Amino acid sequence: MNNEKIVRICIDDFAFKKRESYGTLMINIDNHQIVDILDSRELENVTEWLEKYPNIQVVSRDGSLTYNNAIAKTHPEAVQVSDRFHLLKNLTDYCKDFLMKYFSSKIIIETNSVKKVAFKEKGLQLPNCLLTLEAKMEKANKLLQDGLNKHQICQQLSLEFPLLNKLRKMTEYERVMYFKNSRQIKHEEKTAHKRLLIDEVIKLHNMGHSMCKIAKDLDISRHTVAKYLENDVDAARGTYGTKRKSILDPYLDKINALLYRGYTCNKIE
Repeated sequence: MNNEKIVRICIDDFAFKKRESYGTLMINIDNHQIVDILDSRELENVTEWLEKYPNIQVVSRDGSLTYNNAIAKTHPEAVQVSDRFHLLKNLTDYCKDFLMKYFSSKIIIETNSVKKVAFKEKGLQLPNCLLTLEAKMEKANKLLQDGLNKHQICQQLSLEFPLLNKLRKMTEYERVMYFKNSRQIKHEEKTAHKRLLIDEVIKLHNMGHSMCKIAKDLDISRHTVAKYLENDVDAARGTYGTKRKSILDPYLDKINALLYRGYTCNKIE
């Protein structure tokens, strides 16, 4: 295809192997055909790649700073727009975050948590059905060493046979990633994105850009730029993994036990 005919494109990254190697895909918006594929999403490679398409006027992309900077450098007059998927995703994420903060005073008690407290009160060992998947897998490995076959283990631990086989075929790293919950994964993704932003701020500062210009170019506040330039800046959120204190904390075990016995919220009050 003639590169000079490419005017409106959509670019996005994709994973060759998730969390390890990524590439960049270019699609012609006018005919929805794939234009080109790059085996990288690094700034220098993307910049060199985009220079091969001199007549680009409109680019649909995600929120990547790398793509933003590459497009601005190679096609400063081009219009950059967010693609529909990321617009809807961002809207959903913001709505979810707002609702989580709005309902932060409400206590959500899961059924399994209530049952665990009841077993703890009686000094009993947790039944296999209440164990986490990670704990079940540890127990399954021990039972295999004791001579039990997979069908017996699945029946004893309330595990599905295909899932047990799938987990045993995984590497240690793959199992660790599989056991992570969505909150952990989201935290790691946010931390990685923040680390990239910090690196970009430091890079621009070392190039002689003022804090005001950096803030404008990266669409962040000047206070954030100053914070990211501090020597002890850390991309990880300091409060991650810590539970917010509540006046009900001393009574949670008792509340869970009463709920397990059938008490309503009104009666507990």
